Amino acid sequence: MRDRIPGYDPVWHETTEALMAAEGPQLERLQGCRLLNVYSLWDVGMECWHDRAPVVFELDAFNLEVCHAGLHALAVTVNAVELMPVPGCEWRIGRPELNGFVGAFIAGVDLVEFAATPAEGSGWMLHGIGFETTTGYFAVDNGWDRNVIRIGKDYADDIRTRMVVG
Repeated sequence: MRDRIPGYDPVWHETTEALMAAEGPQLERLQGCRLLNVYSLWDVGMECWHDRAPVVFELDAFNLEVCHAGLHALAVTVNAVELMPVPGCEWRIGRPELNGFVGAFIAGVDLVEFAATPAEGSGWMLHGIGFETTTGYFAVDNGWDRNVIRIGKDYADDIRTRMVVG
């Protein structure tokens, strides 16, 4: 689905360090921004959210797009997605799990990492991006090549968060 969105050609990052080197200034701009809407691509025929398309956060200053690919690739872009219809799909607001965050201000940003197994290598792998807001915490995590919304910061022991803003 990601490749069917006109003009969306993100750079994928596999480590926290790579993401911060490329997008650190954009992430720092998030602090104090107000979340106006959250857009997700709705598959009209299947009647479901398209979890392989970017999640678009409309902020009072700019739009932030978050998308996962593969096991641990994350793209964070700014104003890269035009909310135009895609064949068979349309951009919609109203994801129930995120409705309570609309209108909130972003107080901090975490990058979420998980411990790699020996087969995956050693160290910590990039797993998602989390947002501390004035109404609580949510994250967009990697669910094996798809976006998964997590409410709250109750991760297992093999997951850690690294505050990058806040």
